[in-house]
Amino acid sequence: MNKKNMIFLHGLFGENISSPKDSKTISPYFLNTLSQIDIKSDDILIAYSFGARKLLSLIDTEGFPDIEHLHIVSAHLSCSDRNKRKELEDHMLAQMTSTSFLSFWNKLPLFEKDENIDINLDLLPFYREMFDQHRLSNSPDYRPIINKYSDKITLHCGELDDKIKKQYLEFQNVVIHKGCGHRGPIYKIQEYINGGQK
Repeated sequence: MNKKNMIFLHGLFGENISSPKDSKTISPYFLNTLSQIDIKSDDILIAYSFGARKLLSLIDTEGFPDIEHLHIVSAHLSCSDRNKRKELEDHMLAQMTSTSFLSFWNKLPLFEKDENIDINLDLLPFYREMFDQHRLSNSPDYRPIINKYSDKITLHCGELDDKIKKQYLEFQNVVIHKGCGHRGPIYKIQEYINGGQK
């Protein structure tokens, strides 16, 4: 069996988080249409967190891309309390002006089960702009998209990522990666795919 090509859309901090081995990484920052992704029908598309939400927003307007399968990793699919979320986002944006931001970010409850990451603080203004433009509090509810294309989408989350896992358990095509937090499934997904899964 020929090895399938894997294309990976990274999260907010891009290359600071490793992509799945042997995958081609694409930045979601300025992705405005699915045609910007050079994909073949038998390619496998993997999208993580911020990158997954950006991709799902395009699918919502353009329809499902001509690919075999899509893997959504650790992405928020909906926001139950937009006002509360906006307050949290405002606080995060304020922290993104400080050199102590990285310590603040790594200590967020969402990442408490993950290893700390390091980023180029010189790029904080850019990351801040991207975060502000793509607030979860302003994002649509992606659950109808997941249901519509349930035969072509697999959701991945960490066993220890309680917030995302709670959202995903209402769906059938879900892979829960044992011992993983929010970022952990990125490093497990290639093993899952190479094990004969889509």
